[in-house]
Amino acid sequence: MGAISVPFFLEWGKINYTQLFILQSWLMAWIFVLEIPTGVIADRIGRKHSLFLSGILGAISVNVFIFSPNFYIFLLAEFLMALTLAFCSGADTALLYEILKKQKMEKQSKYIFSRYKMFNTLGTAVGLPIGSVIAGLMIWPYPSNLTLPFLLTSIPFAIAAIFAILIKEDRRPKFRENYLKTAIGGIKYFAGHKILKALALDMILVSSTTFFMYWFYQSLLESIR
Repeated sequence: MGAISVPFFLEWGKINYTQLFILQSWLMAWIFVLEIPTGVIADRIGRKHSLFLSGILGAISVNVFIFSPNFYIFLLAEFLMALTLAFCSGADTALLYEILKKQKMEKQSKYIFSRYKMFNTLGTAVGLPIGSVIAGLMIWPYPSNLTLPFLLTSIPFAIAAIFAILIKEDRRPKFRENYLKTAIGGIKYFAGHKILKALALDMILVSSTTFFMYWFYQSLLESIR
């Protein structure tokens, strides 16, 4: 759905760029707020259940987006998408590492994690043009055709939820630590770790650049067609 998201919001959703970026700020703010609570849930009920919830909420959120061209409906959809991303964030890599540890393959973790990220990027590279092709088929009249990629995106979310729940995960131990102290300890560790701060800055710069490219290139293409 990413390749047609800008015309979807502007043409079908009938909102302007100001409202569009309010939605994105709303999304990022909720991801920030939900990171720790969803992490606690993953620790308590299991990483696979966290990933299952992520898939289910993702399938619901993309359908909420196309429920009605209404700014407040979009706010609800973005909140559900924030939950989707927060429940997945960290739980996926933690579960993967636990599986590697169980199979005594920790030494190969860097290689396997890099492959994991590679397939993530590959999925995006394949999915973006497919979404634009589906919209371009004009199965429904414009701009209603822009809702179809959103609808179809619920399918991979649902498939991901099914695969997640089928993963065999050891029963989670009962945690007794204070999560506030753990969070504060993590912040202190980050503050004193130069390499980690450099990596975080690198990620911020790359993500910010990607954000501007993602949300502006479609409008640029629109202006020159």
